[in-house]
Amino acid sequence: MNRIRTPLPYQRSPIDASAGTRRSARRLAGGLALSCGVLLAACSSTSQGPSADYSAVSSLSSQDDMRSPASERVVGGIVETVLSDRLVDDFDEALRHRTEAVRDGQPLYLYLRSKRPLGELAHPADPYSPHSFSAYPHLFVQIGDNQSMRILSTCYVTLSKAEAQGHTLVIPLAPLTERLGGVPSDCWLETVTQAELVKQIFEVRLAGFPGRFEAWLPVPDLLGVEAVETDLSRGAGQYAGMLRTEPKKAPTLALRGGKVESKDEGAASTRENARQQAAAAEQERARKEAAEQRERARAAAEEAAAAREARMQAAQQQANANRSTASGAAAAGAAATAGAAAAVTGGAAATAGAAGAGSAAASQGFSAKQAAEAHRAEVESRAMAAKEEAARQAQAREEARKAQAEEAARLDAMPAGARLQPLTPLLPARPQTVGGPRMAQQLRSLTSTLLGREPSETYFVERQWQSVPGRRGQRDARQNIRAIAIFRGEECSWQSLMVSRRPGSSTLSDVALDGDEVPVPCPELDR
Repeated sequence: MNRIRTPLPYQRSPIDASAGTRRSARRLAGGLALSCGVLLAACSSTSQGPSADYSAVSSLSSQDDMRSPASERVVGGIVETVLSDRLVDDFDEALRHRTEAVRDGQPLYLYLRSKRPLGELAHPADPYSPHSFSAYPHLFVQIGDNQSMRILSTCYVTLSKAEAQGHTLVIPLAPLTERLGGVPSDCWLETVTQAELVKQIFEVRLAGFPGRFEAWLPVPDLLGVEAVETDLSRGAGQYAGMLRTEPKKAPTLALRGGKVESKDEGAASTRENARQQAAAAEQERARKEAAEQRERARAAAEEAAAAREARMQAAQQQANANRSTASGAAAAGAAATAGAAAAVTGGAAATAGAAGAGSAAASQGFSAKQAAEAHRAEVESRAMAAKEEAARQAQAREEARKAQAEEAARLDAMPAGARLQPLTPLLPARPQTVGGPRMAQQLRSLTSTLLGREPSETYFVERQWQSVPGRRGQRDARQNIRAIAIFRGEECSWQSLMVSRRPGSSTLSDVALDGDEVPVPCPELDR
């Protein structure tokens, strides 16, 4: 007999059980998908390294659905940015010619338009910093990839007074230019010349301080991010050539499409430029006058030496002539004595001898007068020379006495416990060839900022960079090399410098003093 089994209330049929299992699986999958979505969003907004995978972004057109980590951190509504390969004077026109892809050697310009004056967004000037860009308010242009927040290179965009009051700016990234303080805008060129030779996406980021600036923690915020697809599959030789050329002055365009300089600001900028040009012309005139004075002093010294030599030669010739005259007088006296002796022996011979003796006596008297005058001239010449020599010796003794007194006073003024250091060499070392013209110009610019005055000449005195390992608290190692700054004028001197850079970089990072300034006679520098 077949029995029908009735399921208990707490039991489910196989069909119901399978349906419930499917519903539970769907709920679990939905929850996991939501959790993963939240986690991916958090990773996209907080990732700082290569763990955020954006490798699927192969072109700019596919970025609409997925934004980069840097673009997620932009403080919006303050600055508009656009990249273009054309140099124009209108921000709206630059927008019409927006560039989203470049290849090797193609120009690239970053245009800014701000709702606030650019000086309110910039890092304030720091006149006590050793870096040349710190003397001006400055913004930051950072080059990075579109997969992380990593910064590959940085440009310091120094601002003039008029630019800090304005709302628009154009920053050339290629070709190479430099801004106030001799600061090169080379971040784009350095990045692409060291990148892999493939097609890839770089980001040009503008950073500044839209909020309150805190000097104890000067961390800028991102104000704009522009992505550009860069095709380096055929190499970066043209960009490398731009990086090696002499940087040009950055264009100072008054952009339309935003607040521009007023007439008063333009006039103030013109007056400032005129003042700087006048100061440079005055410095050049003073240098030329000092050089002319040194030349006149050298010519006067040479003339005095030539006159003294001529006087000595004339005195020597006069002495030789006097000795010749004295010899002739002695010969005439001997002839007169012989004539007198012959006169005693005979009458006719005596008459002839007397006549000869008379003429000899007259000749002897005339020659003796000439000899006396020559002797007196020689005595006077010797007395004058002795007097000049005594005066020179007295002056030398007086100068030596003053030098000893000054040295004694300096030693007496030294504090207790002070020690004398070895003397610095009088003349600087000879120049060596290091880097190119751009590195030499950076050395001169950083030295001017460090010392607060323009040197007459700067150059390196070593051929090889010395590597210095990074210490605790320092992120990277560095390389050092010694250099020299020469100052010419009414008084001349030279200063030893220690120059630093990142390993293998073509840009100097710092210049510091390496000892005291050494005064030196100006003619010694020309040897």
